[in-house]
Amino acid sequence: MDKTVFKNFEEYWSYAKLLTTNQRNIILSSLTLKQRSNLEHSYHKGGWEDLVVRNEIDKLIDSVEKDAGINLIYNHCRIMDGNSIPIKKDTWIYICTLFGGYKEKHTKHIFCHIKTECLDKDNILLVKSK
Repeated sequence: MDKTVFKNFEEYWSYAKLLTTNQRNIILSSLTLKQRSNLEHSYHKGGWEDLVVRNEIDKLIDSVEKDAGINLIYNHCRIMDGNSIPIKKDTWIYICTLFGGYKEKHTKHIFCHIKTECLDKDNILLVKSK
């Protein structure tokens, strides 16, 4: 008999949301095929993708602030208010690469209406796009 571990994705997520992606994958791989299928069905039926992706993005935003000292949300707000933000070109490329795999609808609160202008070979300016 197949004992149900999680009755739906909501129950799974309440347990797993604070775990790393690797830890979540370990849990999922330990489930039977039928249990994983039921979770996937509940995930899609319940519209959980946006919440899960937003959670991942929030963790990335926190890691950028911790590792590089850059508050992406605060900087976005400053840029939208008309301020310019100087940043190392390599740092900006790294940030863009971190979030490159996500859909625009999930990252617009970071990148929307921002363009870059070259300051010199190593630095760029983040400005509000017209």
